[in-house]
Amino acid sequence: MVKKIKLRDLTVTQYENWVEENCGDSRCCDDCLFDKAQCCIGSLNCWIKNKDLYSDRFLDQEVLIEVVLTNDEKIILRNIDKDFDYIVREKDDRLYLCCGKPIKENDEWCITHGCCALISFPFDHLFQFIKFEDDEPYSIEELIK
Repeated sequence: MVKKIKLRDLTVTQYENWVEENCGDSRCCDDCLFDKAQCCIGSLNCWIKNKDLYSDRFLDQEVLIEVVLTNDEKIILRNIDKDFDYIVREKDDRLYLCCGKPIKENDEWCITHGCCALISFPFDHLFQFIKFEDDEPYSIEELIK
């Protein structure tokens, strides 16, 4: 599954994976969005390690990244009741499982049909790629493919 993510929210690992997939042997491309930024991951001056030095205009740009689940996340999703189709994160940072596709309305996820259940995890690091700011819910079936 692919997700759009703003540069400001990109982790070092996600950037490393993005570079590996998109840059090939040549690290400098004339049309690359990093052409004016220090983009060498091995350098202490790399933009990803110094985000506070870059403008909002630069950091608000988006790249497509592959969502990679941890083994723990995969096990959890594979064992969720099959009635649940989607997973979203609300403003309060809690995750919700939904039967049927929720829509974002009035700054919250809403269920027009089906059901929704709060799920709490003892580990804050799980499913961190799911953000309240996401425009679309995550399909559980797509995530575990």
